[in-house]
Amino acid sequence: MHSILFIFCVCFLAISCSAISDNIDKKVVLSIGVDPAFPPFAMQENENRVIGFEIELMQVIADKNDMKVEWKNIPFNQLISTLKKGQIQAIMSSMKITPNRSEIVAFSRPYFHSGLAITIRDGDKKIKGLQDLKNKTIAVQIGTEGAREAEKILGAKVSKFSSIAIALYQLKNGNIDAVLNDVALTLHAIKIGNLDGLKVIDELLTQEYYGIALPKDSEYLEPINDILEELIIDQTYENLYRQWFNSEPLTLPKIAANLE
Repeated sequence: MHSILFIFCVCFLAISCSAISDNIDKKVVLSIGVDPAFPPFAMQENENRVIGFEIELMQVIADKNDMKVEWKNIPFNQLISTLKKGQIQAIMSSMKITPNRSEIVAFSRPYFHSGLAITIRDGDKKIKGLQDLKNKTIAVQIGTEGAREAEKILGAKVSKFSSIAIALYQLKNGNIDAVLNDVALTLHAIKIGNLDGLKVIDELLTQEYYGIALPKDSEYLEPINDILEELIIDQTYENLYRQWFNSEPLTLPKIAANLE
C-alpha cells in the first residue's frame, strides 16, 4: 500500500512539474514585421539575427509584458498589407506616424522623434538656422528628404553624395558649409565615424515621429503604451538611445503632433 502511494505521489509531482514547465515556456509570442534595411534602427547582422535600436527597444517592451518576440523580415512597402491579412501582429520598422496611415492601423505612442537637421562645424557662429543657408554650399545624401529641401534654398550650391558619412567627412574637412539630413541618421553616422568637431543644430526643420503599428482592435496597444511610458520615466529609453546615437533623445509626446 505504501509503495503504491509513493508511486502515485511521484507521478503526481512529475505531472505537476511538467505542467508548470509548460506554462513557463508558453509565453505569448508577438509576431512583428520589420524591414532590416534601416540602420541603426534595424539591420541584418547574419542570416538568423536582426539587430538595431528598434530591436532592442522592442525586446525590453516584450520582456516587461512577459512576451516573446518573433521578427518577420518583410519589405517595407508590404508591411501594412501583411498586418491587415493577420500574418503579423505588429510593425516596428521606422514607420512614420501619419494621418493617412492612422486611418488604416492603430499606432502606439511615438517611440522615436526625428526630423531634418542642419549639421555644421563646431565654432561656426554664422549658421543658426535654415535662413542662414542661403548662398552656402550644402551637402546631402542622394534621394533623401534633405536633398529635396536643399534644392529649395535660394542661391545654395548643393553637393550630393551616396552616403551621409561622406557628406559629413566633407563638412569636417572644410569643403562645404553644412549638411542637411535626418537627425537620427546623422547622429549615428557621427558616432560610428568618430567625427568630432561637428555640431547638430538643435532646432529641427521638420518634426517626424515613429510608432509601432498594430491592427485597430489590437489587445496589445494599451500594454505596449504603458511600458513605453514606464521606460521613458525610468530613463531606460534614454540610456538605450544614448547607446545608439550618443546624444540625448528629443521629447516624446503621447500623441504625434500631426495627429493632434
